[in-house]
Amino acid sequence: MKACLVADVGGLPMIDDAVKHSAIVTLACSVRQRLDNKRRKLSEYLKPEVARSCYLEASVQPVTELESIDPSDDEMRVIQDSCAHIVAVVPQWKVHFALPLRWRRLVNDLSSSSNPVIPQHIYLGERGIRGSRLAEYIVHEVSHTWVGMIAEVAPLALPGERIHVLPSGTSDKEIRQVVYALTFAATAVRFYRERMRRGLQHPLDAERLQYLERYTAGCLDIVQPSELLLPNGRLMAESCRRLLYS
Repeated sequence: MKACLVADVGGLPMIDDAVKHSAIVTLACSVRQRLDNKRRKLSEYLKPEVARSCYLEASVQPVTELESIDPSDDEMRVIQDSCAHIVAVVPQWKVHFALPLRWRRLVNDLSSSSNPVIPQHIYLGERGIRGSRLAEYIVHEVSHTWVGMIAEVAPLALPGERIHVLPSGTSDKEIRQVVYALTFAATAVRFYRERMRRGLQHPLDAERLQYLERYTAGCLDIVQPSELLLPNGRLMAESCRRLLYS
């Protein structure tokens, strides 16, 4: 197997607990520094707005940003309370949530969103913030944030046609996008399993967990035979498979 960053840093964030988080952060910041003409101190590139500006200025194609505003004080309290609940359910994730994040409230009615070329920005719609699955949406987007940081340094898959259909029915996905879907789903599976184990579950958690387990398995069925998957994506898939069937 070729050199593999995921192996070097100890696995997939939020799934494998031996991950060297500081190594991922340092490598991602180094990439951002090389993109930036200003050559700031390395630590500056961990700031979400600095990371965003690096990619916006370096991109040869326009970066699509969803229309958003700053959350209200009340919305931020709801988000922060949910983050605290998530870390209480899975204490091993405390370091993941210590990463500087920029929260934005979507103007449209999407539940949540993030974009690998707008690092460390998490977009939540009003429906997501006020809904019963806010914790899952946050887990989803924080997972994507960490996977995105790895992808800043090393690709997960070769480019390919948008031919894949996610288990949800969403079509026209590249294999790289299926890897993102897989990692979020496996991370959410871990969250719901742990919440149920601790007796903190909500009424529909068991049903949602079953759906996400099927979703994770469906994504694995797509990515595992793919010839486009590179060592980093393949090791991520293996971590998700191990979590699912543990």
